[in-house]
Amino acid sequence: MDEVLRRHRRYICLLLLIYSRIQRTNNQCAIQKQRRYWVHPILQRKQQQGDWYNLIQEMRFQNDETFFSYMRMSSIMFDSVLAKVGPKITKMETNWRRPIPAAARLAMTLRYLATGDGYQTIALCYRTGRSTTAQIIKETCDAICDGILLTQMYYLLPHEMGGKKFLMNLKKCGTFPIVSVL
Repeated sequence: MDEVLRRHRRYICLLLLIYSRIQRTNNQCAIQKQRRYWVHPILQRKQQQGDWYNLIQEMRFQNDETFFSYMRMSSIMFDSVLAKVGPKITKMETNWRRPIPAAARLAMTLRYLATGDGYQTIALCYRTGRSTTAQIIKETCDAICDGILLTQMYYLLPHEMGGKKFLMNLKKCGTFPIVSVL
């Protein structure tokens, strides 16, 4: 009986230690997560000064060559990709704030993939937070890879008889340096 009471006391002490540890951790996290701004003042001006609302819209509807050099695709192709990916990356509007449009999400991702710029650079251009930008790029890439585009945009492999001829034509073009004839 004495042994049972001792185990019971140890168990209660262990639970109290765990509880106090959790409380201390929660208090430290609450202190660390205090933010200075709900939305940083620089990020609040995204509609007046952000790339999506100004530069890209101007290029998209007035100068397709500049849009192509910026996004690495034409505005028609951009709209086609947006039609396929848009429903998957569109977020719901709430009372707290308006979501970043699906087209802007796609533009951020394409710019990131086309240039290899860091999240911070993309975030400042589009006037969003760095962590928001990272999440948007990840979600958009996942949407693209989930089969929305891959099921409809692929190249058919040539049949065996025409395979060598197909590869020879690719090699003659000079735009596929890693293609070799089997």
